[in-house]
Amino acid sequence: MSYHHYATDLEEVSRARHSLRHSTGSNRSFFSRGRPDIKPQQSQDGPPIETPLSPDVNTSTPDVAQERHSVHHKSPRLSDSLIIYIHGGGFVAHTSSSHLKHIKKWTKDTGVPIVSIEYRLAPEFCFPTQFEECYFAYMWIINNCHRFGTTGRNVVVIGDSAGGNLVAAVTLMAISQQTRVPDGMILVYPATHMHFVPSPSRILSAIDPLLPTIFLRECFNAYLPPNSGIDPMGNPYLSPSNATDDLLKQLPMTYMMVGTLDPLLDDTIHFAKRCCLAGKQVRLKIYDGFPHGFLNLGAVPNYGREMWMAVKQCSEWMKEVFLREHQRPLLARSV
Repeated sequence: MSYHHYATDLEEVSRARHSLRHSTGSNRSFFSRGRPDIKPQQSQDGPPIETPLSPDVNTSTPDVAQERHSVHHKSPRLSDSLIIYIHGGGFVAHTSSSHLKHIKKWTKDTGVPIVSIEYRLAPEFCFPTQFEECYFAYMWIINNCHRFGTTGRNVVVIGDSAGGNLVAAVTLMAISQQTRVPDGMILVYPATHMHFVPSPSRILSAIDPLLPTIFLRECFNAYLPPNSGIDPMGNPYLSPSNATDDLLKQLPMTYMMVGTLDPLLDDTIHFAKRCCLAGKQVRLKIYDGFPHGFLNLGAVPNYGREMWMAVKQCSEWMKEVFLREHQRPLLARSV
């Protein structure tokens, strides 16, 4: 069991961007127009796994007149599963360290390595910076999963709040580019509709102590400034709930949870309905009386026990995905 904190390296992200743009002869960011302008990459059966060294490695010892010794290395057993996590914080705050309690709980419950992605924050860095960094980090992890003790055969992505938005956007981009699509997606009170319009849950949360409506609007404006010129309604990587049915129907098994006191309650339900109408199976769990950010309320009286029940539910969903994918023949899997 292991937890890995992966902070996106700016030089590595820059090299990845340059590589993709060079391959298409384009110097423009292919996320800025809402539709990628690069050619789909060829599908693969999974991430490349480096061949380990032979267990019998001969080494020369100059002090013993070139006597050769056989050194035996026991290769560690790789897990077949991997969890990739993207933290929340309204695009403006928090790091993976803010969410360590439930991250560690998930790896303890599942026995599966977890890699948590960091990204630069708004308002200093706006869309599509966070999305680009998370997508390139996701692809790097997939192609280097052996470094984290896993073959990457079964992959679950999970994110909360802003992290839920980024997880859904990364998954949609993987589908669009025909790269490795995760086997399961878990969205915890996700922000899926980035156009700030009134809704019953947003209006009722006007005086919410954790995420009042006015602060939610400021987070939206920090991630996508009003003068950006980008239409949040026409960009599925900004507002996943506005993705086309063709993209939504290709999503992996999707799980969502949200509380009744969350200003993003309507966003979550709307996205779940869109997925169902597109023909995807969705699990939606709504916790009565829970506010936004309840995964971090383990130490708060009257919320601690219920909060850990929600964390445990995420673990159960992860294990459900891993068991289902383990029972499926490898050749029958979509990538």
